[in-house]
Amino acid sequence: MKLTTSIKRAALAMSVAFGVASTGCSRDHIEAVNLANEGDRAVTVNVEGAIQKYEQARQLDPTNHLITWKLAKAYERKEDWDKMAATLAVAVQTNPEFASYWEKRGLALTKLAEAGNPDKWEEAKEPLKKFIEAGAKANIKRWNQAVELTACRAGLVLCADLEIAKKIISQEQQLPGDLPVADKLKELLLFAVSEEYSAIRKALGVAVNA
Repeated sequence: MKLTTSIKRAALAMSVAFGVASTGCSRDHIEAVNLANEGDRAVTVNVEGAIQKYEQARQLDPTNHLITWKLAKAYERKEDWDKMAATLAVAVQTNPEFASYWEKRGLALTKLAEAGNPDKWEEAKEPLKKFIEAGAKANIKRWNQAVELTACRAGLVLCADLEIAKKIISQEQQLPGDLPVADKLKELLLFAVSEEYSAIRKALGVAVNA
């Protein structure tokens, strides 16, 4: 079965059947991903426009820390260290296990200190210490989960059928450290309605015009 506009619409309705509605997957979440994708395409040529897209996406889905990370990176490109530090202050509170968030917050604070705000030197100590502590631990579990999601997305690209993908994922043996099935299905649903999915299918020569 090939993905068309009608199937994309059906994918949204299938979120209830998939049991991912309880995990927060909604129209707002999907729209947030689409806005973030637009920001990704704009960031190298129009950083201000990208920031607007990321900000809109974060308002729709404040729980998506990856959008917050993209926003912080856009502020870094703009060299707006104050807003970068403030954005990452949120990221490290919600996802303290990500060493990169601590590192970049420390960087933003040191840039502010170098620009003439000496109080920021003291403030930068904590995130840089946290970065060293978090970075010293190899997060194999998170790496494995990322590999899982990549495999799920690749499978969907090849079969182009969310129902089949759901059945296969639901029947897989769960091992310690694996992502819950509901989380896999949520991520797969978001990927299925993303422009990246359509672009990959088109590049493979298996896309169908709506």
